Amino acid sequence: MRQRWQAPLLVLAVLLGSGAAAEEPPGGVSGAYDFVLAELLAAEGEVDAALEAFQRARAAAPDDPFIRVGFAELLFRAGRLESAAEEAAAAHRLAPREAHVLRVQARIEMTRADRVAGAAEVAVDAFERLLELEPGDVEALVSVGQIHLAAGRSARAVGPLGEAARLRPGQPMIETLLARALAATGRNADAEKLQRELVAAQPENLGRRLELADLLAELGRHAEAAALLAAAPQHQAGSLEVRRRLAHTLYLAGDLDAARRIAEATTAEHRDFGGARLLLGLIELAAGNFEPARGWLEPLARQAPLNEQIGDLYARALERLGRVDEAAEVLLRRAAALETAGRADEAARARLERGRLFLRVERFEELEEVAAALLQAEAAELREQGAVWLADSLAGRGRAAEAIEALAGSSSPALVARRAELLLAEGREADAEAQLADLAGQPGGELRVAEVHQRRGDYARSIPLLESLDRRDGESLELHFRLASAYERTGRIEEAVALFRSLLARAPGFAPAMNYLGYLWIDRSENLDEALALVREAVRIDPDNGAYVDSLGWGYFKSGRTAEAVAYLERAARLLPEDATVLEHLGDALVAAGEVERAREVYRRALATGDAEAAGVAAKLERLGGNS
Repeated sequence: MRQRWQAPLLVLAVLLGSGAAAEEPPGGVSGAYDFVLAELLAAEGEVDAALEAFQRARAAAPDDPFIRVGFAELLFRAGRLESAAEEAAAAHRLAPREAHVLRVQARIEMTRADRVAGAAEVAVDAFERLLELEPGDVEALVSVGQIHLAAGRSARAVGPLGEAARLRPGQPMIETLLARALAATGRNADAEKLQRELVAAQPENLGRRLELADLLAELGRHAEAAALLAAAPQHQAGSLEVRRRLAHTLYLAGDLDAARRIAEATTAEHRDFGGARLLLGLIELAAGNFEPARGWLEPLARQAPLNEQIGDLYARALERLGRVDEAAEVLLRRAAALETAGRADEAARARLERGRLFLRVERFEELEEVAAALLQAEAAELREQGAVWLADSLAGRGRAAEAIEALAGSSSPALVARRAELLLAEGREADAEAQLADLAGQPGGELRVAEVHQRRGDYARSIPLLESLDRRDGESLELHFRLASAYERTGRIEEAVALFRSLLARAPGFAPAMNYLGYLWIDRSENLDEALALVREAVRIDPDNGAYVDSLGWGYFKSGRTAEAVAYLERAARLLPEDATVLEHLGDALVAAGEVERAREVYRRALATGDAEAAGVAAKLERLGGNS
């Protein structure tokens, strides 16, 4: 401290000497005197006295930027951020090109950025002006990069962070921030290279390892992320954080058995850790083991009755077990609790999920009750959903005429489309066609008409409508998906593949398109490696979707990987126990595995569904000598 304050002490001595005969410092130097006194008092920790001295100095010399910025620094140290920002702004106005003023203002505004609108932009402006004066200021470069990263402007963060890394090579904090910015701007290879170098240089640094694992997971490379976590030093590998992440990463990689083992061990050691129990619920749901899933999720649902994810998963497990009333009650209780808590949007979602449950299991009386409640809602989209479900419930109970009448007079495209669909089902072709013609002339109506044709299996009629829409507005993912599937259903395979590829180039994470294109190739025994990659990613995104799991198992079967095929197709059959196609696929895989008796049993289950698509199963069963 002696060295730092040597100059102020000399100045103070001169000032005091010049006014030695007076009781107070001379008026002409009172501002400077109080400024130096304030600095000395601040250095000694006498904050209140220093603040008073600064106030006197500012009053004596209000246009002195150095007094203002010194006052700002002390206010900042005292935690008086608003006053500090005002003084720093005044200093900036008085000395807009002074490096020290810019640095102090930037630091203060950066501290306020998370709670004061506009503070981050002031900080960035001050740091950037500082960098014009001092281009090699690493603190300013890093700070600008951090602010841009926090604001989601990753592309603007790369430049300053890259320059800081060049000026200070080997600084892990700077390089970590740069890697994050690179990853966020899509420069994944550069980000991965940098993060791998950080992990190699500091293998004991758990944060670096977790950052790289997160990047690999974001890139969909979950097996690599799991291997990286599993390779953590032994004293870290047993930590709750690493085990939690490793189990979840293995789950995303599709290795449910390994994920289950780690999650179960974690639960045994940390009985109060709900994260492992939730993961076990997810694992068992994805595996089609619904009773164990219910067992893990039930206590979590009791502990966190407002949690949407837990509640929906618990209700799903109950539904899969056939305990529909209990599932509906779980959703109803959550909706009521959310309404009491003032969370109306979440309450509406719970009630909608309850309606979807009743629709899936064809409980039409209960669906009508949900519909009646929705018809009283304030939001127009909820009332529209209520009207559709009212018509569905009436039609489902054989009261199609009432359902049609309930939708009469509506101008909503969704309701007009549903009414036309019901008219077609009743054989009232002329009335339906009139409705569809009117609908096609409305904004958004053509897509609704195409949907009606596709739901009735008339894909050929949907194509001209969808192509017309595509020529006018080719940005809709739904439109492209429907058009591509229509091409496939009508035998225009090359056009379907091209459109699916285009769609996935725009939306790489669109799981329905991944599964559709992957299954198309698998069923034709084409492009199997690429097809498997697509359906594997679809399963990762939606792991308890039985159709996706079936596609993956069928892909393994077509690739000659029989053991993996059986495992995934057994899982798909647990998820979709009444699906004849899934059961036929499983039977085929069991035959290839030499498990003939089990194959006979599965083929019989496929026939028992009564699905017309299972017609070829009888011949397969006959060949096995078990068609009885």
